[in-house]
Amino acid sequence: MKFLAKNIRGNFIKVKIENIDDLWWLNNLIEEGDLIKTKTYRRKKMDDVGKSEREPIILKISVEKFEFNGKIIHVIGKIVESSDEDVPLHSYHSFNISVDDIIAIEKNFNDYHIEILKEAEKGNFLRQILIVVVDEGTANIALLKDVRVEYSEISGNIGGKKNIEGRDKRKADFYGNVLNFIKKFSVYKIIIGGAGFEKENFYEFLKEKDKEILKICVIENTGNCGVNGIKEIIGRSKHLIKEMNVVEDAKFISQLMYEISKDGLYCYSLSDVQTALNYGAIDVLLLTNRFFNEHRKECVEIIKAVKNKGGEIHIADSENEAGMQLDALGGIAGLLRFKI
Repeated sequence: MKFLAKNIRGNFIKVKIENIDDLWWLNNLIEEGDLIKTKTYRRKKMDDVGKSEREPIILKISVEKFEFNGKIIHVIGKIVESSDEDVPLHSYHSFNISVDDIIAIEKNFNDYHIEILKEAEKGNFLRQILIVVVDEGTANIALLKDVRVEYSEISGNIGGKKNIEGRDKRKADFYGNVLNFIKKFSVYKIIIGGAGFEKENFYEFLKEKDKEILKICVIENTGNCGVNGIKEIIGRSKHLIKEMNVVEDAKFISQLMYEISKDGLYCYSLSDVQTALNYGAIDVLLLTNRFFNEHRKECVEIIKAVKNKGGEIHIADSENEAGMQLDALGGIAGLLRFKI
């Protein structure tokens, strides 16, 4: 997310949406009653009866409803300001916010919103990483973004080891399909993993076919193939991907589950978190974006109190595995400084 203007005390920001992750952050920032100003289109009646055409217009609306479908945010609200004096104020209008759009937002920013803005701004400096776990005739691929992981799988019928005739060509074709797929992405690093020798075989294939891609590739040994191999790499390769939120999600939830397993320094559920907060025991507050959206009033107060007592805040994505685990525990938890 590119910040074109930011005045938190003045309750104003202006941003350019650069990727889908930005829309995810924005969806967790927008609330009912916010004012959003952007360029949009509105139908205007022409002199000819029954005819109208879409014309560009700058509108500011007061948000009443919004929905994120993974690609766009659809916003509905009443018009409070317009660049066209013929447009009636307080009439309803809707528009979509998508990648490359520029919008201005006016709202009362609380501590949660400031955390969201910090993470969104930090995301400008994060680069995507591709994990490729290769097995005999199968490649499981994960694109790691700031807040999300996108999985893909490529399969090829290379035949068993007894089916020797034409096997080398079939394997080369399979490797070629994997290479063509990963070349679609603009990434900072490609991590090639797998339990057997296929990762090395694929790496040797890249040496012959694409030396440019090879420059950003590293090999990581794994005990698993498939999606489990991807999860293993995410857990073990923190030296490569430690700044990404998806890795932070996994790290904190793993620590929480460890504390739960040994009845250690943890709490979960809204009531237990509030009790721990009263003792000043929360070191790291963990919550999902879904929980926050369902309990905004309580969460804003808890976040402010945790920060005032020197605690850390981490917001997990409910769509990731770690976020799902946290939602299964109630959506909010805490890592404690001391047991209560």
